[in-house]
Amino acid sequence: MSEERESCENAGPECNGALSGEPCRNDLTSAKMEACENLSAQTARSETFGYMLACALAFCGFGAGLFFMHIVASFHTPESLILKLLLGLLPFQITAPLMALIVLKQMAIWKGWHGALEWDIPHLETLQRYRIHAALFVSAIFCAVLLNLLSKAICDRLGIPFEEQSLIQMTHGNTNVFFWAIAFFSVMILAPCTEEMIYRLVIYKTLNGVLHRHWLAASLTALCFALAHGVMPMVPALFALGMLFQEAKRRGGLKQSILLHSCYNGLMLVLVLLFGE
Repeated sequence: MSEERESCENAGPECNGALSGEPCRNDLTSAKMEACENLSAQTARSETFGYMLACALAFCGFGAGLFFMHIVASFHTPESLILKLLLGLLPFQITAPLMALIVLKQMAIWKGWHGALEWDIPHLETLQRYRIHAALFVSAIFCAVLLNLLSKAICDRLGIPFEEQSLIQMTHGNTNVFFWAIAFFSVMILAPCTEEMIYRLVIYKTLNGVLHRHWLAASLTALCFALAHGVMPMVPALFALGMLFQEAKRRGGLKQSILLHSCYNGLMLVLVLLFGE
């Protein structure tokens, strides 16, 4: 790879974009174009390997978090809702993303944090960004409500109880202001940031790097996202949300998907706080 890199760097700034995975310019000489394309391919393979490693470490972190939860539960079953909430955050929102960040930090050395996280889409106008966000947010609400109502109707028809997510179940208990403060922080900040980084970035980039099919990789990522919540009746709605979050990431970068995820979660939690369902 060093020869291609040297040749590409000698071509000047018109070829240096290949070092960050950008397409080569069409006005290069054949030799420089070949070196640029070889370097682009090498960069893409290195990037895919990096995200695969981050994905593997995230799964290890998730397993470590679950193991710690079981160790704590084996000694003492926590009765405090706040303690239950904090323990529930451990595998998904603490240990898994922290392990993934070990690799992403190394990738940021040569891509920068904005590049490693694919944080933003350059040259996207503010008005266009707001339009994308508004359209996806309305779509998320519509899909979630419609699919959850459909799933509930099917469950009622078959005599199957419609499960709720663990956080929603906790809200039916004796909550206080500290519980709601932690819940809002988790739902509106911690969960959107960590879940979007793990699913829309690390897992998606790993699958897309292997499959080279955007919609297949996005669908498998959304399925992982839906199943990870552990509430089978809500899988269709969560799958649709995962696809919409992935579209937000594709059109506006990770920042856009985090914002959409945060707005959706915040609205749902406010509805639970107001109506208790």
